[in-house]
Amino acid sequence: MTPEQIMEMSKGDPGDIAALITALIERIDSLENRVKELERQLNQNSQNSSKRPSSDGFRKPISLRKAGGKTGASALRCK
Repeated sequence: MTPEQIMEMSKGDPGDIAALITALIERIDSLENRVKELERQLNQNSQNSSKRPSSDGFRKPISLRKAGGKTGASALRCK
């Protein structure tokens, strides 16, 4: 709608204005729900969904190993 159309409508029937506002609110709600769903899909990876690891793209995997020196029997031999 152009600003001129909005100004013309504002002079009209209050019922028409209420109907337009209601339709716009419904459209906003629909778009907000769509954005939430798309963000949810975007945040999924093989760790939190049933997707295959090959579909994760080029993200660097998070290592489960602790940072630090040698541990276990090999650390005892070095001393």
